[in-house]
Amino acid sequence: VSRAYDFSLAAREAPEDYAELIAESGLAVQDRAPMTPVVKLVFGHDYDKTRLTEYAAVLTHAHRLGLERGSLSRFLGEAEGGLKGVVKAERRLRREEQGKAIEEEKGVRAALAKKLRALEALSLDALAAEGPEFALVMVRRDAHGNVVVLGELPEDVPQLERAAKKLVG
Repeated sequence: VSRAYDFSLAAREAPEDYAELIAESGLAVQDRAPMTPVVKLVFGHDYDKTRLTEYAAVLTHAHRLGLERGSLSRFLGEAEGGLKGVVKAERRLRREEQGKAIEEEKGVRAALAKKLRALEALSLDALAAEGPEFALVMVRRDAHGNVVVLGELPEDVPQLERAAKKLVG
């Protein structure tokens, strides 16, 4: 995706050459999705449509922020939620620009919250002593301010690193 962004920067620097590539490839540039042809040229027009749409949103967001050539990969690695978080942020900004109502995020989705509330509370002693040095543990705060342990999440290093970055800053 980072290389696709770099390609989009090059396309902006050489619009005639880019237009020729678009025409030769049988693609069209639409105002509402200007990065779609870029990702189709880079990944192929037969690539998964959902991924193409997400990648186009990421490129649009990178242009919105004015990221420099070669910097998107690092940006995605540091962004909250990674690539998916950037896609979400861009879609939210696009909806705002279109004057559409934006739903505020207010915690965990209701269906998932219901399932989490149904889990039996554990003590810290109930967690296995063996395992990786660092782990994620889910807790719940009840209406009385009590904190209970819901469980330890399976080892997932990327998820652990994202959480750790939020914890240590």
